[in-house]
Amino acid sequence: LRQTRKPVEMMKVLAHSRDGFSRREAAFELIYSELDSRIHSSGSQFFAPLSEAYSAVIQDQSIDSLLKAELLAFPSTSLILQRYTNISLDKI
Repeated sequence: LRQTRKPVEMMKVLAHSRDGFSRREAAFELIYSELDSRIHSSGSQFFAPLSEAYSAVIQDQSIDSLLKAELLAFPSTSLILQRYTNISLDKI
């Protein structure tokens, strides 16, 4: 089951939620939104909400460094390939 939240909502969760799991899920949703936009368009500019949320995570001194590393990590190749079964790797 995939949730569909607006990027702005996901950005707020990633940047400000106190729940690490919710933050990680929001990070993945933002990354998948970025991948979706790259797959379905020819744009090459980095997704602004994702970069803004990552910046907030990096600057937040209250986040444990291990959690911060987890929040900034991209999904594994296997997770991406599970989600996108028929894609051109040149798009991402």
